[in-house]
Amino acid sequence: MFSALPCNGGADEMLRLATFHKAEKTLPKQIITEAYKRLNIDIEFVYLPAERPLWSANNGIVDGTDARAMGMEKKYRDLLMINVPLTLVTLFVYTKNESFTVNGWQSVKPYRIVYLRGSQIIKRNLHNLPTEEVTTIAQAFMMLEHNRADIVIAEANQAANNLPDFPTIKRLSPAIYSFPIYHYLNKKHAALVPKVEAVLQQMVADKTIERIQRESAVIHH
Repeated sequence: MFSALPCNGGADEMLRLATFHKAEKTLPKQIITEAYKRLNIDIEFVYLPAERPLWSANNGIVDGTDARAMGMEKKYRDLLMINVPLTLVTLFVYTKNESFTVNGWQSVKPYRIVYLRGSQIIKRNLHNLPTEEVTTIAQAFMMLEHNRADIVIAEANQAANNLPDFPTIKRLSPAIYSFPIYHYLNKKHAALVPKVEAVLQQMVADKTIERIQRESAVIHH
């Protein structure tokens, strides 16, 4: 478990937000941290594996989740989506031995696939294929390295953090899928939703989100 950067003194609320990303400085976490700092609300990110972030947020064990695809509230009825996209997630195929032009999900059907546990988008699109879920991208790349899998599907920035340690692994093009991600809160915080949406809209208008995205891209380049 780890905390976000502390907010300015005098915060009268503390929110615990579940995440399935172990890294402390993901792009969504940086954007969310800045949003709540502007609202003078302390937040803490709590790492939980697989689907537990959504389940825990839905059941009020934590106050929300960091960032997920649109539509999670259809399955998790007690979640409210903050209707301002945080960023666009781009998924790529990574491999050691294979070489093919990526053309959507159908192009990976012949292969043994590994991906990060908790990714609902990947799980939904590969539900009939031979797949394995792992906890970290490093574990996934290690499986490629030892020929225990054919391809890894991973988000670009996450993969970039690990690629220097695996020089034999390459990224195939184009991206297999892109989608916007959103912050979610439990319905007990319904009164907070318009405030968070307003501050995120402000961060779009003053180009704060764009700046955070640009700085993150430089770090991961």
